[in-house]
Amino acid sequence: MTITHKDARSSYQLTFPNQADDDGIFTLAGNYIAYEQTRPPDQQTLYTADITGWYEELLSAKQEKTAAQSRRAIASQKIKQLDEEATELVRHMWKTVTYHCHDMLSEVTQWGFRMKQTTGNALLPRNRDERLATMTTYINKEQSRPEEERFSKPDLAAIITVRDELKANLVAYQTADTQQRNCDEQCRELLYNLSEFLQAGGIEILGKVFRMKVSTQMRNWGFDVSLKRRKPTKTEETTATNGTAADSSTNGSTALGATVNGQGSVELGDGSLAFTD
Repeated sequence: MTITHKDARSSYQLTFPNQADDDGIFTLAGNYIAYEQTRPPDQQTLYTADITGWYEELLSAKQEKTAAQSRRAIASQKIKQLDEEATELVRHMWKTVTYHCHDMLSEVTQWGFRMKQTTGNALLPRNRDERLATMTTYINKEQSRPEEERFSKPDLAAIITVRDELKANLVAYQTADTQQRNCDEQCRELLYNLSEFLQAGGIEILGKVFRMKVSTQMRNWGFDVSLKRRKPTKTEETTATNGTAADSSTNGSTALGATVNGQGSVELGDGSLAFTD
């Protein structure tokens, strides 16, 4: 809701930012503090210290939010890349393991692959969580075997690297997302405080400095001071109505003082031609 203050003695009105206008509140707070700092401390409003503190907290929270958004975006992009690599590696793992276990296909479960009981087929993981679980089981199985018996392809070190990086980036994404949400909540609370106290500060300035008469000098603090919208008087409304009627009555007729000559032309009162047929 937008709050507007008017008084009968002034041609101006004071309008505070809507509480949903985050940028407007933030900008007003910055301008308010900047001007208050030019005034002697004993002349500053009761709310200047609180507004200054919240504004500085808001600056910090906004910076942290931006940093968290950046970290989340980087992690998200890395996750997409690693998902593709993991999918390709798991497919290669599946081919290797199913070929190795073709005589006893149920043994593929030792490397993390599931069996479909109705068909007896070894299944590929369906999603990221299943791929990570399969990769972990595969890694543990291969590390438990003598090095000379391990599969040469795909490279075990590559599987470990992709698995570890994918898990790390999932954690990084979740951490950054949580931090962003926390900063969002903190920013909303700080903006609410600033909105309320800027209104209180504005009313104090209006009363103590300008004796409750809205002045354009309040713009020094960053406040929105504008001319009131004047309602038309009854005389103006009557004149406007009559003027509309008059315009309507002359629609389609020749101009006042004009005559039609014998040649089909219209002459104005001064004898000049207005238009021709």
